[in-house]
Amino acid sequence: MSDWYVAAQAHNLQSVDELVSSLIGEHGKVLLGSEYIGKHKGHWIAVPTGVQTTGQNPCARIDHFKQFVGLDVTRMYPAGASPDEALADAWTWDAFLVAAEKCAKEGYPFGMPLSTCSDAINWVSAVFAGQGAQLVDAEGNITVKSNEVKEVLAWFKKIVPSLPPSVFAWDNASNNKWLISGQGALIMNPPGAWAVAVRDAPKVAEQLWTFHSPKGPKGRFDPCNFGFWGIWGFSPNAAAAKSLLRHLSTRSSVEKLVAGSHGVDIPPFEKLRDFKTWEEEKPPSGTLYNYPPRRDVTALLAGYPAPTSLGAQMFAQGTICKMVAQCTQQGKSIDQAIDLARTELEGFMRT
Repeated sequence: MSDWYVAAQAHNLQSVDELVSSLIGEHGKVLLGSEYIGKHKGHWIAVPTGVQTTGQNPCARIDHFKQFVGLDVTRMYPAGASPDEALADAWTWDAFLVAAEKCAKEGYPFGMPLSTCSDAINWVSAVFAGQGAQLVDAEGNITVKSNEVKEVLAWFKKIVPSLPPSVFAWDNASNNKWLISGQGALIMNPPGAWAVAVRDAPKVAEQLWTFHSPKGPKGRFDPCNFGFWGIWGFSPNAAAAKSLLRHLSTRSSVEKLVAGSHGVDIPPFEKLRDFKTWEEEKPPSGTLYNYPPRRDVTALLAGYPAPTSLGAQMFAQGTICKMVAQCTQQGKSIDQAIDLARTELEGFMRT
């Protein structure tokens, strides 16, 4: 199961508290998004897995960033080594805005979807989280009317003119095609776009480098999708299922999974994100080393920290992207966009 499907089936799944606690003791803590979705009323209802756990990090053209932005992304986030602290600290959403403006001026805009598809919702959520802008808090209170939300929407009003005009209609394939075609300088996506470029546009692939999201006042958040294995409550053989899931969660099994996916699948346990695959994938060599969340990075699912019943609806309806569209494309003010979002959120609470 992935993302919200686990929460939707919470009452039909067997508790796996003992198994997950054992895995955490062996492999370290799990990603924030894995815990957010995988726990229900204080109990683990599914086992976090790297299957379908993928990040949507920036993937940028090395050459365009050097030439147009004056930033060597391979030096900021090198392969097999710690980031350059000064450069990484300066990699903020304000710096992202400046880079987008520079690349657009040179004819290579960032490919950042702003539709209500999941790729758009995920990257937009990282901007909101970095600013500490929440639509609904952990207790279920609507908090969209805040200075933080206003600041994020003001930021989007600045960046939208530097993006392709069609981004409000893009689906999940559009940003991949944008990068692979050579038209853009950066997207935020799992490494699938890079992998297709290796096959279909090798000259483009040779210039691609994946690294972490910019940071905001509240931290650095890589948007992610999260995968789980669950056991149905009506299963007649739950003991065998748990034994299988324990085997699939061993270090040797997970290492094979990561290698088989060419590093696309991200193990949710902290001690299982040190495999050589990310350092060795190429071209260029080490291009995926900084793809798994490490150090100061928080892996985020859009909707957090709202109760999952509300988070799922905000995700499905693309509420945050609607707000951006309203105040950048539909002639609404920022306050009007916030009021419309509040009305939608109140409707979710009545369902």
